[in-house]
Amino acid sequence: MHEADCCQRLMEAIKDYAVVVLDEQGRIAGWNQGAQRLSGWTPEQALGRHLSLLCTREDIVGLRPHRLLEQAQAEGRAEHEGWYVRDGGATFWGHAAVTALGSNGPAGFVMVVRDLTADRQAEQNIRTAYGELEQVVEDLSERNRELHRLTTNMAGREYRIRELESQVKLLRLRLDLAPPLKSSL
Repeated sequence: MHEADCCQRLMEAIKDYAVVVLDEQGRIAGWNQGAQRLSGWTPEQALGRHLSLLCTREDIVGLRPHRLLEQAQAEGRAEHEGWYVRDGGATFWGHAAVTALGSNGPAGFVMVVRDLTADRQAEQNIRTAYGELEQVVEDLSERNRELHRLTTNMAGREYRIRELESQVKLLRLRLDLAPPLKSSL
């Protein structure tokens, strides 16, 4: 089997990841079904366009696509996790790995993108739940401190009531032992 046929079959087989082949300038030269599923763009819409097609306006202004290609060319590989754009403008949180092709100068790149939106949402849900749990624990701790104060106050009041009851008993006993008052009538 010819190497190009092998690469094409491999790209077609991968459906859970966007596999995008880029030329030396970052123009899209190959687009698998995973890329179409993830981005919403058909191969006809994507082929020949720059990889910035998938990038947010902020990333384009910040030259992220250019920097990714430069880093991949210099180091062999570059990665970025962040927001990417679908057809129609909706965004998804993804991880992209860009690998330079060829060792004798620029021969293009392969970019593999994975949609991490669900993972990111789950992580945010866990953080939110953890924050809510911390608040519940703090509320319970405060209520426990308040209950302790009330219990301490009640114990002190009970002691004072017993003390007063003892004094009342003592006064009654004294009144019972005291001689009756004589009336001057």
